Amino acid sequence: MTSLNHGWPIAFWTLLALSLVEACLFVWHGVILGVLPLSTSLLLLLSLAPPKEPTESLRSFFWKLVAGVVLVGVVFVNCTHALELLTEQIGPTDNHHHGHNEAGQIPISYLMTAVVDALLKGFFVFSGRTPTFGYRHSAPIFALLCTPAIAVACVAGGTQFLHSDLWLWEHLVPISTLVLSGSTIALIIPYFKYLKDYIFHSAPETFNVNTLKEELHSKLSQVRIRHCHVFRVWPRGAVEAHFRLSIEVNKQDQNWGKEGEKVFEEANRFIREHLVGKCESNKIVIEPHFVDRRSPKEEKYPICVNGACQSKRLTCCSPEEISENCGSAKV
Repeated sequence: MTSLNHGWPIAFWTLLALSLVEACLFVWHGVILGVLPLSTSLLLLLSLAPPKEPTESLRSFFWKLVAGVVLVGVVFVNCTHALELLTEQIGPTDNHHHGHNEAGQIPISYLMTAVVDALLKGFFVFSGRTPTFGYRHSAPIFALLCTPAIAVACVAGGTQFLHSDLWLWEHLVPISTLVLSGSTIALIIPYFKYLKDYIFHSAPETFNVNTLKEELHSKLSQVRIRHCHVFRVWPRGAVEAHFRLSIEVNKQDQNWGKEGEKVFEEANRFIREHLVGKCESNKIVIEPHFVDRRSPKEEKYPICVNGACQSKRLTCCSPEEISENCGSAKV
């Protein structure tokens, strides 16, 4: 099984390193607001680590489940600590037992880490290295992943360089934590709805992507499987499949659309017969990408499959249909 998106190893290992830094800063300084960017990093890491082989699916599922519990726990603990800081009376003689930073000041290290966090995730989003999660545009994904880091950077900068005796300013960190936790939960709900198939799944034992690639290439040499994700959705056990195909055509030919449509129909039929016979798939989405065989440069893959395509025949069927149903695709 291939990865969820092209170029994922760079994004995955970079985000893993960033998450470790953010976790260490939280353990060292204990600033409750500063851990929120870590929650979106965990969420993104969940989506970028599908199992590569069926034998790895159970182990992968276990670690994804652990990460999901940690993610929910991070947001919940942040909310409870923020409410505690707002409601309890802290006097000069109080001996408070929590280790997080209560003075409302965020260390400068959080400011620098938050800036790096926002820049990295912004780059991954707009360069197409993160999943689309059902969105047609990058703005919602950017808001989901980068809002916590931007908020931490703003609050950290304010608490470092500005000072005030106002109650609101003194409690800026817990108030910001509550607001940001609420917005994170609101964003995570639809995010998890899309992500659940990638988290709670296992690979069908009867499916082998290398066998399918070899058989398809021997039948249609101009077709290449660029992305393949076949999984058994938990807990129903239904098998779903998502494919992205690169189909070589001569775009200098005026009839390249008809040629590409004919080749795609053959590839579409072959893949569906293979999957239905091997693992009884009941949802198959096949997305074509028509590339010029005379251009050696790898083109950026357009996002094509959306609700309009899936509600029709679970596929984009021709260059004309891609243009009509999937406005972001360029053929």
